[in-house]
Amino acid sequence: MHKDGLTREEFASIMSLEDEKAEGSEATQSVIPPEESEIAAYDFFQQRMFVSDALRTLEEIHSRFIANFRIWISGHLRSMFEMKMAAVEQKTFSEFRDRLPDPTYVNIFGLRPLEGNAVLHIDLGLAFIFVDKLLGGLGEPLTDSNLRALSPVEMRIMASVISHIYESLKEVWQPIYPLVPVALSDEAHPQFVEIGVMPEDTVVHISFDVSYGQYQAQMDLCIPYVVLQPIRNQLVGRRIQVEGTSRTSIQQHLMKVRVPVRAILAEHTRTLRELLELNENDVIPFNKEITKHAVVVVGKTPRFLATPGIGSGRRMAVKLVSEIKDEEEKESAESSSAAEPGETTERIENG
Repeated sequence: MHKDGLTREEFASIMSLEDEKAEGSEATQSVIPPEESEIAAYDFFQQRMFVSDALRTLEEIHSRFIANFRIWISGHLRSMFEMKMAAVEQKTFSEFRDRLPDPTYVNIFGLRPLEGNAVLHIDLGLAFIFVDKLLGGLGEPLTDSNLRALSPVEMRIMASVISHIYESLKEVWQPIYPLVPVALSDEAHPQFVEIGVMPEDTVVHISFDVSYGQYQAQMDLCIPYVVLQPIRNQLVGRRIQVEGTSRTSIQQHLMKVRVPVRAILAEHTRTLRELLELNENDVIPFNKEITKHAVVVVGKTPRFLATPGIGSGRRMAVKLVSEIKDEEEKESAESSSAAEPGETTERIENG
């Protein structure tokens, strides 16, 4: 063999050394402790469900929301709305979305500073009642055959209701975590409702029963698990002290409710013919002495006796004399508050 070449023994020795190095490398890799490895196994079903404590906390939070929102909507629209919790349950996002009617009213909102979005659903008939009342209507419910998607203008009108819903949610979440709901977009058709989660992802579905007269409707909140996951520890084992705070909140809302107040000076009954024959400068006599007190009616209830006069700026005013407490006196005043002829007299005298 050539003098610069390897002998058979030298070649065999080199190959044996390479085999030993390879075996040593495999042994080293196999003994690396799991905690030192940069790759960790992921369980796709780990903590994908809300525990019962978290659901109870969410129920307490949104029970406070019911109290706040019911007072505001009844006072703002001057109509009695009843609202109660229907259910707090977990399901998949597709189960929630598939049960929504089409068309409907949905607002997609964020819960800042948390990542991700959530869904507010309001029964379409209830949304039309809100819009009608805000425009000064009677708030009569639409029949199923007349239901349609809200127009862009009607959605803008609904924005005031949505804004207060989120203000109420912000307030009731403060004892747990300072969430700030932010309205993002409106949708009319469920198939277009997308909040960045997969159909099979877990969500918490909070439903409310709302009644307006004989009309029964539903409101819903849908919050994905992945949105609340960063604060899941705050939701477990928490009990919210709501009684004192709730009472204070209710009092604050009641203090803002506007109540109609009117003063009835006198009244008289005439036939329709006599009213049609009235002319300018005619004088209408009332069977009430000039020294008698006027009746101040708060809402529909006679509350005070007063004397009429002139206030600041040369405007008409009344000075309260006494409170009506006696039942007979109240019944007598209520019979006087059934009509408002004082306004008719004023219009006639002013021509």
